Amino acid sequence: MRILIADDDRTCRVILRKSLEKLGHEVIETADGDDAWEQYQETRPEVVISDWMMPGKDGLVLCDAIRSDESTAYTYFVLLTALNDKDSVLKGLEAGADDYLTKPLDSKELQARLISANRVTELHRELARLNAELKKG
Repeated sequence: MRILIADDDRTCRVILRKSLEKLGHEVIETADGDDAWEQYQETRPEVVISDWMMPGKDGLVLCDAIRSDESTAYTYFVLLTALNDKDSVLKGLEAGADDYLTKPLDSKELQARLISANRVTELHRELARLNAELKKG
């Protein structure tokens, strides 16, 4: 899958990128929410993994922008943050995120989330294909 990372912490980005590449994914790396939004519009990744707190658009604003712009395929959105209280998890999911990971990153948890992401994006692609067939008549 093509995965966009948005995180202002360089060390976190490097660890995340290496983990994702080891799992065979194509990675696009950005250091702030504004650049992430531009890269999203250019590349249309299947998955976005975004820090919550970063310069420019924060993770919630980025998620909202992506959800408002999805005119093509569905993008699976994962918030990656140090905020691990239940209220923050709920707020992130209510804002449109599909999943939530806490820092420090656990590679097995990441892998599990990406299995779900692949299933969800595949289902959305199949639904879009079937809808297109129905419209043809």
